[in-house]
Amino acid sequence: MTLILFLFFHTFWHLIYFERSSVSVFVSFALLGFVFIYSVIRHWQGLTYYGVRLDNLGASVQASVLPLFLLVAICVGIVMVKGRQGQWPEAREFFTLSLWGIFQQGVIQSYFLLRYFEIVQRKKLAIFLAALTFTAFHVPNVDLMTVTFLGGLYVSHFFLKWRNLFAVGFLHGMISLTLLMTLRPAHVISDNYRVGPDPLGPIRTMIENHRTPEHEIGVFLPSGIPSTFSHYFDDDIKALGSFEELKDFLGQSQSVFVVLSRADYERLIARWTDTQVFFWKYSLAWRRSLRKPKSAFVMSLIKLDINRLSSDLRLPVVLISNQPPPKPLNG
Repeated sequence: MTLILFLFFHTFWHLIYFERSSVSVFVSFALLGFVFIYSVIRHWQGLTYYGVRLDNLGASVQASVLPLFLLVAICVGIVMVKGRQGQWPEAREFFTLSLWGIFQQGVIQSYFLLRYFEIVQRKKLAIFLAALTFTAFHVPNVDLMTVTFLGGLYVSHFFLKWRNLFAVGFLHGMISLTLLMTLRPAHVISDNYRVGPDPLGPIRTMIENHRTPEHEIGVFLPSGIPSTFSHYFDDDIKALGSFEELKDFLGQSQSVFVVLSRADYERLIARWTDTQVFFWKYSLAWRRSLRKPKSAFVMSLIKLDINRLSSDLRLPVVLISNQPPPKPLNG
């Protein structure tokens, strides 16, 4: 279990954040999956033990109604006090959040909580450790860390009492849906759901190290830069939707930074040779969605074509400016 936690955080917070090679990331992910599956098989005690059961589904879902009603009442009260309006969800959100909830709670409850309980033999301590683990998976998002710790305490208690994975998945989905309908529109919790290391961390660090008050930051939208990148600058980022806007932005007298894909950078310098552009840093960003056609990605996965997989999953990105970089560059 310790090895699983180590591999998870090593993969995300070291290999991905510091943009290590795709091979290193894939090998670490594969090892993580292998160790997890081996651990489950080695300690297998039957589906019912892990909460995969239907015999008490109705009773366990019914037991969740009152707590959910109290949560909804509290959240609606907060929205009314703040003078805001809620947001009615789409039907697919409930389905998606419930499925995602079953997966997450399967890992946290059916694996970590039950293993903690086997080790410490104390229910309250096992619940606390499971909630703490759930919280750790949501670092560094403070809002989500707070919600997942408090929710993790209750859901872990609920799981040990009813031992039904589908019920806690439903509970997870309904809690998430309630928060999205109420506290997010009321700005009690942030719109930022990013967890794990920040996208383009080395580029962000370089901007922070060399940015001055007169600097402006731009992101070239057609490049597909992860939207969560802007959260680190309090949304103080200029969205550039065309090469004309990009050229005008770089042509300002004040200092600017621009983040764009390497391909778009090459198009820029080839098309507008008179534009003063200085290269600062090359980086890699993990794509939020697969490029089309997805069938090609599946074939690359089957063939273990690392180069193709890397290009499908990672976006080459550069940081440029209208001012030359200092000598030497740090990072």
